[in-house]
Amino acid sequence: YQAQQRGQLLKNSFAVLAQKPLRSPYDYDEGDAAAGIEKETDIKKQALQLQQLSLLKNSGARSTSLLRFHPYEPALVVCGSSDNVSIWNAETAERCTSFSNTNPKGTRMTAGQWVNEASSSLLLTGSNDGSVRIFDGLLEANDEISREKPSLVSSFFAAPDIVTDKRYSSGLVLDYQQFGGKLTAGGNTKYIRSWDIDREKCVNTFESKSDACLTTLTTAWDYSFDSGYSGLGP
Repeated sequence: YQAQQRGQLLKNSFAVLAQKPLRSPYDYDEGDAAAGIEKETDIKKQALQLQQLSLLKNSGARSTSLLRFHPYEPALVVCGSSDNVSIWNAETAERCTSFSNTNPKGTRMTAGQWVNEASSSLLLTGSNDGSVRIFDGLLEANDEISREKPSLVSSFFAAPDIVTDKRYSSGLVLDYQQFGGKLTAGGNTKYIRSWDIDREKCVNTFESKSDACLTTLTTAWDYSFDSGYSGLGP
């Protein structure tokens, strides 16, 4: 709850950068209001200047394919190109644990994200064979990053008809909607499926209407600390 409050305050603090200009950028306005907004915008842009804080060397993995920050804790998930998963402390640049996703040889992870971040955090991974795995135990009860290997709490095939023989395909593409616990799955398959995670049951299937593989996916239903859930619908 406190992290959500701080996030909303940070969002409000930089809101001026999201405002659309009411005039052409080539017009010069000497009005006090316009000058004040330009000055505030410059200050906020200076505050966003980024610099490197640390360098994480993910030894043991041939390459890094996915990165996922935890929204409230300094935990960073790093997925290798095959089946290696590492959990790092982004503040101390320390690798706390490393484990295998146990996907079959010759397959690779193409999706990964945190689930239930505000309560009991789980890690969801997806591989290009269509399989989904959910891990628990990455964070301890005091929200510290665990140094023990997590436990596999669920696994199923979210896209059983996915095509795996194309080396450079998108594989399995996932989007999790916290509201209602729905997982949308697509990728190198002509179908898009909606799954109920709690029941591990597919509740809807429809065609993507495209001959090309789906490469990215999102749902228009976002959460705002001020107004709650909003968007086109769940």
